[in-house]
Amino acid sequence: MLPRPSSCEVEGGCPPQSFSELVDHYRQKELEQENESKAYSTRECYKHCLKNWIVPRWGKYTLAKIEDGIAVHVEEWLATLKRSRGTKAKIRNIMSAVCTHAIRHGWMKLNPIRAVRQSAKRERIPVPLTVEEPQGIFAELGLLKRTLVLLDLSTGMRREELLALQWRDVDFQAKTVNVRKSIWQQHLGPVKQRRARRSCR
Repeated sequence: MLPRPSSCEVEGGCPPQSFSELVDHYRQKELEQENESKAYSTRECYKHCLKNWIVPRWGKYTLAKIEDGIAVHVEEWLATLKRSRGTKAKIRNIMSAVCTHAIRHGWMKLNPIRAVRQSAKRERIPVPLTVEEPQGIFAELGLLKRTLVLLDLSTGMRREELLALQWRDVDFQAKTVNVRKSIWQQHLGPVKQRRARRSCR
């Protein structure tokens, strides 16, 4: 007579005990496969932050310990990271997404990372180019790169959007460029956000 399977085997695996195990589950379900809600570059960014920042610091914590008033400790940890405010906010948001994943599966009751304060405000105000500076840039470029820079300056497209353009994206009659795809690390996919799909004149 075969032994009766455990509840873990019936349900497809035991609930994660540590934050590291939770991250593994999140990565498998949300990041390892094509996902309409996350572009390829976004998924790769999440993986990088989880591997290099979040798991090394918090991976050994139990989920109960993560839930139990960890917000202040996460704030203090973020303050020690020699990264921009935007990067720190991104790390905080990824931790929050992992906790939300746990809540959705019934492994946690609350998301303590929601209480973590971390500004994403720019630390420096961008300085726009003068009229003369683009002209100096054009003088150093060949025809193809000059065309790309001119198109970028006039439309404000992201670099990955610019490199993914095809002739069919250009409507010469309407004088518009339709931004539908982006390319990152040789991976062609949709733009980062649905609202980023647009036409530029």
